Amino acid sequence: MTHFLTDNQFRTLTAMCEALTPPLEQSPDPHGFWRRTASDLDVPRQVTKVVRDLHQDQHPLFKLLLDLLQQPLTAGLLTGHFRAFADLPLAAREKVLQAWSVSWIGGLRQAFQSVKRLALFFFYASVDASGVNPNWAAINYPGPFNPPSSQPKTLKPLTINADTVLDCDVVVVGSGAGGGVVAAELAHAGRHVLILEKGGYYSESDFNGRESDGFHNLYELQGTLTSSDQGVVVVAGSALGGGTLVNWSAAFRTPLFVLEEWEREHGLLGFTGPEYQRSLEAVVQRLHVDEDESHLNPANAALRRGCEALGYHVAPIPRNVHGCGDCGACGFGCPYGAKQSGLKTYLQDAADHGAQIVVNCAVDKVNVEAGQATGVEATCQGAEGQRYTLKVRAKFVVAAAGSLHSPALLLRSGLVNSNLGANLHLHITGAAWASYAEKIETWRGVMMAAYSDEFGNLDGRGYGFKIETPPLHPGFIAQGIQWLSGRQHREVMLNAAHNGALIVLVRDRDAGRVRLDRRGQPVIDYRISNYDARHMQRGLQEALRIQAAAGALSVSTVHSGLAPLDVPAAGERGLEAYLAQVERRGLRVNECTLYSAHQMGTCRMGGRRSQSVVDPNGESWDVRHLFLADASTFPTPSGVNPMLTIMAVAHRVAQHVKTRL
Repeated sequence: MTHFLTDNQFRTLTAMCEALTPPLEQSPDPHGFWRRTASDLDVPRQVTKVVRDLHQDQHPLFKLLLDLLQQPLTAGLLTGHFRAFADLPLAAREKVLQAWSVSWIGGLRQAFQSVKRLALFFFYASVDASGVNPNWAAINYPGPFNPPSSQPKTLKPLTINADTVLDCDVVVVGSGAGGGVVAAELAHAGRHVLILEKGGYYSESDFNGRESDGFHNLYELQGTLTSSDQGVVVVAGSALGGGTLVNWSAAFRTPLFVLEEWEREHGLLGFTGPEYQRSLEAVVQRLHVDEDESHLNPANAALRRGCEALGYHVAPIPRNVHGCGDCGACGFGCPYGAKQSGLKTYLQDAADHGAQIVVNCAVDKVNVEAGQATGVEATCQGAEGQRYTLKVRAKFVVAAAGSLHSPALLLRSGLVNSNLGANLHLHITGAAWASYAEKIETWRGVMMAAYSDEFGNLDGRGYGFKIETPPLHPGFIAQGIQWLSGRQHREVMLNAAHNGALIVLVRDRDAGRVRLDRRGQPVIDYRISNYDARHMQRGLQEALRIQAAAGALSVSTVHSGLAPLDVPAAGERGLEAYLAQVERRGLRVNECTLYSAHQMGTCRMGGRRSQSVVDPNGESWDVRHLFLADASTFPTPSGVNPMLTIMAVAHRVAQHVKTRL
């Protein structure tokens, strides 16, 4: 670490982490929970490593902040104390962070959130040599429930241990919901298919249920990806199987009103007819989608109870599982092999029909000759970190790297299209928290079994929000909940087993953009519009109202500086006053954290070249034999968890590629 941060910079970072997790006097303290600090768990070093290894573009600002806090004059301008931040008493440092969290200066709110999220995640998620975090005993978190399976891996990726040239009929970039379906369909048709995946290959024998390992192995930037202003935490799968490996198994069919919108406004003729429905039905059957195993855990039961008390719509969520053990760790890979992910279904189908797979392989560019795609160039990483070049010569290229990496790939390849990277939709998501007398244990049971669509169409055009339940484990809880003080945060975590959350999933009308950084990697520029913010604020209010109706003892949002509400003491009038206060607080960037697990639309499909990147069959307007088959093709957001829609679109695209081969 000394080569990345100076001793003074690391000392300042350590002082910030310890101000977030100060040692506190509390008796009894049988587990040492109250006295423990971030340094006891080596949190400052872990934060440093993440920034160093994953966020190179943030290095200058990160170091500048630490330097400014070290100099008395500049520290005074930022903190009000003309002393080095690390020299301040712990109580004074805590007050500085409290002020930053609600500061009118956006950069200070951003600085607070960037350190707060990482430090608190590691404080509750990192494990020792025995695989345990010492805080778990105090917060009644039992740790992973199931050991990894002894089931052997069934796929055999190619080993690339030298600079290599390969030939195939079709090279598929990405192995998620779209890539797996395209690869299976084309391999089944007798074509030689090569699948390239930038993540690793993990299966049941690797899924130990630990939050730290799950995020490290299976997620984009190990779960630390955000928008460029850090106002939106973006959760995206990055391993063989993509998002299907780690999603929460919600499997909704594409709403008819969305298909009508795509056909009417974007020229996707036939999407409301039998052709698309055949593709949709094919993936529904292959993934074993039904509601038979959508059992209500306490969090889902609370959602249903609250909705029924208020007379709101509530219904079970169809899921792509078979023999689900309800272990609650689906976001870190299914140890039972019950989730019918792309890894278990379409990628296995593709391999069984001769498709080849390369993992740890980042595709750098699509090769284009005379206006036609002829293959790709990639960089593969060996087991010891060695790097090798891979050149693939192919008759067709299918980009299915997702809504962040597909546009980045095309931009790196020199495609010029004003729609490329534009129209980014995130199904922007907010969270409302509640504490109950009974145990909720958001880490147990079916994570998403019920939803409410009471407010799915607030404007008459299909824009509004859904309310669902998330699975939550200690690290994600800790980085997501309010930090009002070190003591307040620790009290909430001590009660973690009784806390539940509802998420508000907004179908965002207005869009952001994906662009490239200086290394050619995708950068997310997204800020919620006033229009969508009104829906989000309404959603947070309704989620709080549902939790109160379900019997919550207290409710809260993730707004910095806004204390929770004691529901029984406040009564109905007090609740409505609190909801009005939530609306007044608004959604100032980095004061109310937003999330996204659904990225869509950056390579929009359409019937008019001037308004889209690919035609209705998925082929690039600009480069022949280059197809796209992932959520980046969505003309508008799906309005539901998008896995089935991605797969149906990819299945449809595959049929058109077949006719060209």
